[in-house]
Amino acid sequence: EGLESRNGVIFGENKSDSVEIMENGLKFEVDVVSGQKTGFFLDQRINREKIGALSRDAHVLNCFAYTAAFSVYCAEGGAKRVISLDISKPACIAARKNLHLNWFSPENHPVIEADVFTYLRNTQENFNMIILDPPAFAKNKRDVAKATRGYKEINMQSIKHLTTGGMLATFSCSNFIEEDLFYKIVLGAARDAGADLQLLARLEAGPDHPVLLGHPEGRYLKGLLLVKKG
Repeated sequence: EGLESRNGVIFGENKSDSVEIMENGLKFEVDVVSGQKTGFFLDQRINREKIGALSRDAHVLNCFAYTAAFSVYCAEGGAKRVISLDISKPACIAARKNLHLNWFSPENHPVIEADVFTYLRNTQENFNMIILDPPAFAKNKRDVAKATRGYKEINMQSIKHLTTGGMLATFSCSNFIEEDLFYKIVLGAARDAGADLQLLARLEAGPDHPVLLGHPEGRYLKGLLLVKKG
């Protein structure tokens, strides 16, 4: 719309760039000044609950972990081990803080500064649950073809590292990647990985992110919760 991007305090005093918040009894330190989307992805709140509740006894890989919100929920849900990956050093520092705030040990729940694409290609580990919540790969229509290849690659590699019966929670937050296209991308990734996947649920932003019928771009977040059958 051509509006100027501004960053600043709307109400009250800015005594610190970070604040501590609580979501469903879990603590998070949020950088409201420099963080992405004011430092915390509120649109994933319900999905964090759902996925955390399914993680008991699991070996979890959280890719593009950012500040490790999904990781904290999985650890709280009883996951035996959660590996959080992010290429950003500040994000990894914040992720470790959030796990520490909730008393989860770095030995069982390590945070690794790494490129997700490279890690998935090189790791020898398999996981009971993998979470893919990347930043938008397509920020305009020109990026769609390249983004499609990127989404397919990370989903294919993730599927290869899932155990039979393991779950994949995969998301796209780009409104230029429509839901039907995202479904086809993941289906193609499963075929290339030689795996059969079953759809457990379609995931989206919570009801506190309503979508106007005349503004389909508001339904930017789409996700699939899948189980590997073989």
